[in-house]
Amino acid sequence: MIVIATHDHADFDAFAAMVAARRLHGGGHMVLGRPVSDYVHAFLSLHKEHFTVCKESDLDLDQVTKLVVVDTRDIRRLKNIKELVKRAPERTFDLEVWDHHCASGDDLVGDRNYVEPLGAVTTLLVERLRAEDHQIPEIEATVLALGIHADTGSLTFPYTTPRDAEALSWLLFQGANLKMIGHYLRTRLKPAQRDALLAVMAKVQVQPIVGVEIAFAEVQLDRQVTGLAEVTSEALKAGGHDALFVLYKVRGNRITVIGRATARWMDIGALMRRLGGGGHRGAGAVTFKAISPDEARGRLQAELSREPPQPARVSDVMSTPVETVAPELPLTELERLLSELGHTGMPVVRRGKLVGVVSKRDVQRAHRRGDSHRQVRSCMSQNVATIAADAPLDAALHRMVAKDVGRLPVLTDGKLVGILTRTDVLRVLYAPGKGE
Repeated sequence: MIVIATHDHADFDAFAAMVAARRLHGGGHMVLGRPVSDYVHAFLSLHKEHFTVCKESDLDLDQVTKLVVVDTRDIRRLKNIKELVKRAPERTFDLEVWDHHCASGDDLVGDRNYVEPLGAVTTLLVERLRAEDHQIPEIEATVLALGIHADTGSLTFPYTTPRDAEALSWLLFQGANLKMIGHYLRTRLKPAQRDALLAVMAKVQVQPIVGVEIAFAEVQLDRQVTGLAEVTSEALKAGGHDALFVLYKVRGNRITVIGRATARWMDIGALMRRLGGGGHRGAGAVTFKAISPDEARGRLQAELSREPPQPARVSDVMSTPVETVAPELPLTELERLLSELGHTGMPVVRRGKLVGVVSKRDVQRAHRRGDSHRQVRSCMSQNVATIAADAPLDAALHRMVAKDVGRLPVLTDGKLVGILTRTDVLRVLYAPGKGE
């Protein structure tokens, strides 16, 4: 007997990976813990006859010949198959593991371990199905596509890979139904979730952690609310934060911290694993027992400070040394210099102090006015937007957009140490695995 299992609170990627594993192995009993995400629950309610699931207690464990675990290796997240996990070291059955999360100290080690850092673990199984030339029914292709969409933000999350996109493409050829995919990906918050979302939005505070602004919220709920992961994701989108941590306290002495991030420099899963929880790069959670909200937040912030996020900073990207011009330089000479250097603008410095910025557009405007015989100071911009060398690159990008400028002089202790241009920023933002 083949048993296929995943972690508690299964999302679409976890459930889809189970479906893919069942197809890959020609059958198997899918053990699904409770609760599952609201979206998976809604899907199963409509498709019960296609995707039969069971509990560990429904099985004769002595008859298990193979255990397939998907979307996790961490035994702490496998409470729904705790008896099989206990038997795993005895190797009375074959153990196969499929995962895309980083390793932890509590991981199962299978006889075969398929672990790669993809956007969705479903992608890994779809690749095997494709390689073995399986034909996937429309409903199964749809749920597999839902798994990849859900865990990659429809291919927009920073940890998405080209392989995730290729897997989705193949599933479309297999008949994945886009209408149904859109139906189940559409966020529909229940009244209790909407109330929780409003509570989170009212409590959000942005706090600098080692120079990076991260959003936190502490929320006291008067009753248990399912789907707090979806609430947190919606709060992150609504606030436009790079990262958000919400501490939920619901009667009793438990505090659940749920983290979400869109920035590539924040690894939520790694942080939560260090605190005793789990997750992947963009999402994770941990539950603390017998602890106050202040203590929980203190542990979280201490861990963030101990192993801080490492966003690209201006000093990593800026050009240095800086070519500058004096305010007395004739515009005709400036025009020749810009052409020779291939620059579109330059800082203007007098006696070591930044006094302005001049661009090719400034020179062109001077030409149109008939002022090309004048000096740089006659057309330079004196109200200069600057940026600190240790500022996150994201902050520089926001400043460029807000000020509508193509370059930012970079200062350290008031001294010009570099120049950051649109070209510099774009080069990093479009480089694989970098930026933000």
